[in-house]
Amino acid sequence: MKKVFSALFLTSFLAVLLVPAMMASAKHAGWPDCPNSCVTLAANCNCGDNAVSADDPKYCLDGTRYNRDTEGQNACVAAIGGGTTEEGGYREIPTNVPSTPAELVALIGTIGNWIFTILLGIAVIMLILAGFFWITAGGDPAKVTKASDMLRNALIGVAIALAAKGLVAVIENLILK
Repeated sequence: MKKVFSALFLTSFLAVLLVPAMMASAKHAGWPDCPNSCVTLAANCNCGDNAVSADDPKYCLDGTRYNRDTEGQNACVAAIGGGTTEEGGYREIPTNVPSTPAELVALIGTIGNWIFTILLGIAVIMLILAGFFWITAGGDPAKVTKASDMLRNALIGVAIALAAKGLVAVIENLILK
C-alpha cells in the first residue's frame, strides 16, 4: 500500500513541477520579431512564441517556423497560398496542433483535468478501502493503525491532487493575462 501512495505522491509532485516548465514560453527576451518571409532565413529573432537562433535559422511566417531545407520552404510557400496540395510537392500542414498560447493552455488544461480525475479516482478507491479495513479490523490495534494510516495517506493524496489542479489554474491565469 505504501508503494501505491508513493506512486500517487510522486505523480502529483512531478505534475506540479513539470506543468509550469511545459507552460514556459520559449521566446528570447530582447530579440526582435522575425520578418514574415519564405525567401529569407530568419535568425536571432522571435517567431511567434519561439526563438530562432543563428545556429539554426528558419523561415518564419505568421509566427510559424519552417525548416531551412527545400521541404520547409515549400511548406512556408504553401501556407501563404492558404492550403497545400500533394501535386505541388507540398506537405499537408496539420490543423490539430496548438498554434497559439491560448490553444496550448487549453490542451494542457485538458491533460491536467484527465490526470486530476484519475488521481482523484485512485484516492476515492483508497478511502473506501481504508474504511473497509477500519470496519473489519475487529479491534485489532495493528489493523486499526494500518487503516488509519491508509486513510491519512489517501487524504494527503486528495490534497496534493487539489493543490496541483489549483497550481495549473494559477499558471493558466498568469499566461493568458
